[in-house]
Amino acid sequence: MGNRTFLSVNQENLSVGSYADVAFETNNFIAPLWFCVVSQERYEQYREQVLAAWQAVEPLLEQEEEEDSPEREAFWDSLNLHIPWEEALQQMNRSLPAALSRFPALGTYVSAWMDTLWSHIAGRQSMVIHLELGQFFGFFGEPKAYLKSIEDCLTLWRNPDSAWFERHSDQANAYMLGGEHLPKRAESLEEVDSESVLTVDTGRFLGEDREVSSPKKSTKWVQELYTWLLAIVLAGLFIAIWVWSGSIGRALLACLIPIAVIVLWELRKRPKPANSPGSRRTGSPREASQAMYYTGSSPITSQGLEARQGNSRESFIVRWPHNRLTRIDAVQQLELVLHPDYAQLYPSHPIVALDGKTKSEHVAAAAACLTRLSQEA
Repeated sequence: MGNRTFLSVNQENLSVGSYADVAFETNNFIAPLWFCVVSQERYEQYREQVLAAWQAVEPLLEQEEEEDSPEREAFWDSLNLHIPWEEALQQMNRSLPAALSRFPALGTYVSAWMDTLWSHIAGRQSMVIHLELGQFFGFFGEPKAYLKSIEDCLTLWRNPDSAWFERHSDQANAYMLGGEHLPKRAESLEEVDSESVLTVDTGRFLGEDREVSSPKKSTKWVQELYTWLLAIVLAGLFIAIWVWSGSIGRALLACLIPIAVIVLWELRKRPKPANSPGSRRTGSPREASQAMYYTGSSPITSQGLEARQGNSRESFIVRWPHNRLTRIDAVQQLELVLHPDYAQLYPSHPIVALDGKTKSEHVAAAAACLTRLSQEA
């Protein structure tokens, strides 16, 4: 079954909404890319609310009669993060340049992640990003270790360094970085004006419509009910076969067969590894070594791309909003195609100066992400 987390997007006056609002989903881990939308101020507020809610609920944990207490409800609610889209967009503009300058190969994954996120935002107003993290808390049982795992994801966006990559080298793929991608399908956007709907390739939709309850509703009583019903059915089956056949061995065998089928079915439902044959994760597979920490002189800055004219040694910064396209020419140089309104501000035919320690396609992908963000801001 697994402990799942969700990044969903819906209207400001709603909380977590339905499964159609889910843009990304993980099973038994949290995705580092999700936390590029979380500011330090937002996290500090979140940390305080989780610790305060835990302090209120901790004395009641051993009391079964307090199972549905307001304190428990408040604690499960405290584990979800709600971030208005405008705030999330501003934070992405702050956090992505530093990370992509040190990890330019992340650009490919960030770009695919942004495509899916934008499909949920397109043509809609007053949207809120919800990080539904309650089920992930189940791995810890107390808030300090849980919060530390979130802080580790935030490190990628606050202080990206080689040590972070060494700890997470097994996560250098689209699924482990961003989760399973669930682009918004056109047919689920009925509430949006048809003229403003972004056309989405439904072939990339990886999930099926199904109800998903919040963790406080599903992770406990639904699983317990499922377990009790299964136990009752198996007990009845055991007694019936024992009475009918008079053999305890046959009765045990009859019970073991459905148990084995259930276990195999649950294993089959789990997500496939990102790079396994037949996997349909969004984004191109990459080897871990290709996303290594970049130690060279990065042309990516918070303001824009460092460029030069031809063979000139003098460099200048082309600001992100002024760049329209970053493309690779025949000799693997990066050419900048400037927006016509700003081209006169720079020397003609600017190219990006690379030091040979990173691939031009990685820098191009990272630049495309940051150019796109600047256009949305």
